[in-house]
Order: sequence, then C-alpha cells, then structure tokens
Amino acid sequence: MTLIDIKLSQRKREILISLVENYIRRAEPISSSYLEKFFDMSSATIRNELRELTELGFLEQTHSMSGRAPTSKAYRLYVDSLITRLILDRREVRALYRTFRRLHTELSALISAALDKLTEKSNYLAYMTIPSKESIVIKSVYIIEIDFNQVVILAITDGGVFQSKILETEIPVRKMMLGIVNERLNNYLRGKKLSEVNLRELKQLVKGLADRIPALYPRLEELFKKAGDSFEKVAYTEAYVLLSQPEFTDKTAFTELIETIKDQDSFIDIIKKSDFTSSVDALIGEETGKKELRNASILVSKYTYKDSDEGKLGVIGPKRLDYGKMIPIVFNVAEALSMVLTNKDEKKDKD
Repeated sequence: MTLIDIKLSQRKREILISLVENYIRRAEPISSSYLEKFFDMSSATIRNELRELTELGFLEQTHSMSGRAPTSKAYRLYVDSLITRLILDRREVRALYRTFRRLHTELSALISAALDKLTEKSNYLAYMTIPSKESIVIKSVYIIEIDFNQVVILAITDGGVFQSKILETEIPVRKMMLGIVNERLNNYLRGKKLSEVNLRELKQLVKGLADRIPALYPRLEELFKKAGDSFEKVAYTEAYVLLSQPEFTDKTAFTELIETIKDQDSFIDIIKKSDFTSSVDALIGEETGKKELRNASILVSKYTYKDSDEGKLGVIGPKRLDYGKMIPIVFNVAEALSMVLTNKDEKKDKD
C-alpha cells in the first residue's frame, strides 16, 4: 500500500513506534507514564508528543484519562518502516525448503505444510491461494470478425466462456484468413489444460496474423491469464485460532470476519488490492475495503508456481497483528515455497 507521506521528527517517530509495539504486545491503551521507562525524557514531554500524534491522526484516545491506541495510519507507518528493512533470512529459507521439498510430490501435503508453518509461528489464520489452471481444459478458441476491421478472441473452457476486448485491424478482416489461424489454434489448444499451454508455441502459431494485429498475442495471453485467475482457489487453516485474540472474542466481530473471507472470490479481490512495492504487503483495517474487516489486517506475499503463475499466501489477524515477527516469516515461507514449486536448486540460492 502507499507509504505514509508525513514528516515526523525522529523523536515523534521513535515514540510512535514504541507505542505501537507495546500496544501489539499488551493489547491495551498505552500511557505516557508507561512509555517513560523506554526514553530519557519526562512523562510530560512524552504526553505532549502523544497529544500531537493524536492530532495528526496516528493515535486515538477513547477516554480522557486512558492511554492511547494506534490508528490504521500508525500501523501503516510502522509496517512501511519494517518492509523497507526486510531482508531474506537465507538460513530459515533453506530449512523451510528442505521441509517442503520432502513433500513436493504431494501438492496437498505441501499446501498443508506451508499453512501449518504460518499458523504455528503466528497463532493467526493462515491462507494460501492456489492457481487452478491444472484443472481447466480448453475446448476451443476462435478469433471472430465483428466488423470489417474489428475482431475479438473467444475462449471456451470447461470452466466458462471468456472474451477479449475488441481488437482493431489496419486492413479488412476478410483478407486475413482467420479460418486457417483458428484451425491452427484449435489443433494445438483443444483438449489441453491451461497449465499445458506453451506460450512460445502459441505465439508462433499466430505470428503471421499478429504482424497485422499487433495487440493479438498480448490479448490472447491476457485472455488465458483471465481464465486461470477466475478459478483461483483459497485454502485456509482453522479459523478458531483467532478466538485467542482479544479483538475476536466478540462473537459478532469474529462472525463478520469469517463470513467475509469464506467467499473466496471476494477474498481474492481483497488481496488483489496489494500493490507489492516490496515482497510483502499488508492490508490494514479500512485498506481492505470491507467494513467487516475494519479491525483486521491481512499480510500478503507472492509465491511462484511453475512457469510464471503466481499464488499468494499470508496470515489474517487483528490490526494489532505482530508485524515485526510475521512479515519476515511470511516472506521466508513464500520464498521457500517458490523454490520448491519451480524446482529451483537450493544450492544455487546460497550465494
């Protein structure tokens, strides 16, 4: 997500980060007197800084005599500071790689191992999206004339029908011998699973026509990606682990979260909001775009599955999620999983 673009003094930043870390650990508002033991300054000075941070929108105070709690804005600044310092733990990745490698022949076992590792280390709900192109079979693909200088691509799979945007041509469609190209495409594609399509071979099949319609191949590739993305699945660990978090002991809050994420298509749309300026991203509270997740956070990292397919994995917890611990863990698990799924040699990654 977008970095917080507000200049804070070094002292304000240090006080804010200390408050966030202590709130994550204690799950209760933090007072200036409590923070005093971490800094060589008076409680009054810290109290003034906390008041100004509250006015800037980083903190909230539910009662005039209580301490303060971080807002989503504070968590965002904190998460961004962690992500910019994120370094791959190669020793941990190698250990995870060896664990996952032993399970590589069983994809379901590999998925379970990755999810269990995330939950074991976090006590949060772990998830993993799984590209399901392996199960989608192509029935036919046609480039269809819709006007004398316009065509669309239609792909029919056992999972549904997909259509490209309109492609403009510089010469009349009737001169392009679409029948021959369609025959070549279907001779190659019919009966193939999406995961079996070799994009290099596909590009060669439409080369002559693509010279006349430059957008043809990119649209064809985009269409297949869209078909695969439409059937992405999500695997979760047991949701009951979240009941150990104070934020979800309330039945309504817990139910709202579970009802929101169990709609897999909706959940996939939520995590697509991640922009991945780094290897791990966080969607904090309101950033999810769902009021039901206003008190939750989602960590997201990408892993590579076979060629260029990508899945996502991470954890779901309260906004008070232990980011400092979990950001590197999610990153390391994703990296080790990518190495196994792409058959990357562990030894080549040591240097």
